[in-house]
Amino acid sequence: IEKCRPGEELEVLLEGGDYARLSSAAARRVPGVASAQTSADTKSAKVTVNGDEQDADLPGRVEKAVTRALEVLADPPKVTVAVEKIPEMDNHV
Repeated sequence: IEKCRPGEELEVLLEGGDYARLSSAAARRVPGVASAQTSADTKSAKVTVNGDEQDADLPGRVEKAVTRALEVLADPPKVTVAVEKIPEMDNHV
């Protein structure tokens, strides 16, 4: 393994699962997102987040964050976002 010097380019091969992990990680950092999962390939990344369905800005914030995370790729996939309600947890106490 050679070290990359500052200013040098580094080429890395990513596969669909890598795109999905990178996308989900970026989505989880967005305020209002409780959880995120992504299905992705080299052409598209469909991100599904659990969060406040009433927050009309949430899909846009997630799309922006994920797109920003993927823009380092030579040919980034198209990002789409779906928001699902945070599931209710039953306590049964």
